[in-house]
Amino acid sequence: MRSDPKLIRSRSYNFKKYPKTLQGDETAKWLVENGEAKDADEAVAIGQKLVEIGLLHHVHDDHNFKNDKLFYRFRVDEDKLGATQSKLAALTLASDCDLKGTLMKKGKVKWNNRFFVLRSKEKKLYYYETETDPSPKQVIDLNEGSIDVSECGECKKGTYCFNIVTPKRVHVCCCEKSKDQEAWITALIQSGASFVEDKTLAMVTAKSLFEFTALDINKQEVNLNKFQGKVCLVVNVACE
Repeated sequence: MRSDPKLIRSRSYNFKKYPKTLQGDETAKWLVENGEAKDADEAVAIGQKLVEIGLLHHVHDDHNFKNDKLFYRFRVDEDKLGATQSKLAALTLASDCDLKGTLMKKGKVKWNNRFFVLRSKEKKLYYYETETDPSPKQVIDLNEGSIDVSECGECKKGTYCFNIVTPKRVHVCCCEKSKDQEAWITALIQSGASFVEDKTLAMVTAKSLFEFTALDINKQEVNLNKFQGKVCLVVNVACE
């Protein structure tokens, strides 16, 4: 399969070039025509097995193997991309690369796997669309960032999230394990980001109304414990 130049070649999508890739539907057809699979369903099963054992992957790691116009690449070919990978390699292999890895990041429409590289000496967090991209999609200055581990309502179910808050936007990231979440948060704070406590977390552990504060009619913060022992009426209203 890897020796067929018609199957594995450079492809383009949205004005971006993807070298050494194969296309899902063409690969499924190739497997059937070359007697490796009896039909399209078995061809998809073979392609998915290659993904599961780590030989093949979707170029953005967003999909399993599908009989569709999606681009995949053999991982061994990643090492042969040469200069395409050199810029990222310089970052990830540098001695001052404190932490690196793939995180789930919330996009405008869906969650995506993104590759992050943290360099504390620069106080910067680089993130790439894929591990083989030649340049980062964005560089986050941690001197301008804060870390929030609140339940933001946007976290992917069954994951452990944290927000990276910058003046321009909030990056919602998720880890599959709590220890990975802790490692990233700790490293980011040590690299210059500030930790911002989310007051809504107190609502989860509070046992009494008198543990909260509220704004009075003059917009001055009032500690509700001053009303302890008195009859209190709580009115819940919604404002536009």
